[in-house]
Amino acid sequence: MAVSHEAAGDVFSGSDPVISGTLGRLLDLERQIDVLGAASSLAATLRAMTIAEAIDTLRRMSPEASPPPLKPVPAPAVRAFSTLSDRELEVVRLVAEGLSNKEISGRLKLSDKTVKNHISHVLAKMNLTARTQVAVHAIRAGLV
Repeated sequence: MAVSHEAAGDVFSGSDPVISGTLGRLLDLERQIDVLGAASSLAATLRAMTIAEAIDTLRRMSPEASPPPLKPVPAPAVRAFSTLSDRELEVVRLVAEGLSNKEISGRLKLSDKTVKNHISHVLAKMNLTARTQVAVHAIRAGLV
């Protein structure tokens, strides 16, 4: 049950300062828990979105706090996209949309192992170490 500071003050007016201080700390803790609950709810919502949708949502929520525009993709990364096969590019686009390997394999009707191999080849060809880097480069290059 949430109790406002005003209501708590009425109930405990003139009572022991230790009790009043403890009540104040409990009310502060309750507010922090509410904030964490809201943050957790926002995080769950963002996890259900593609990377591009999440960025757009966050920008709309706080336009003044929007991140700076994305920097252009370095030339070697752009050249690396040209070395990818059509299927690898398709996988890159789906990675950038935030899909897991399992989701990609279902969408493209490929085995999980084949998707994993495509991602490994993409990482090697682009000289990257993580699928997140692939997603960032794909978004910056306008592939998504």
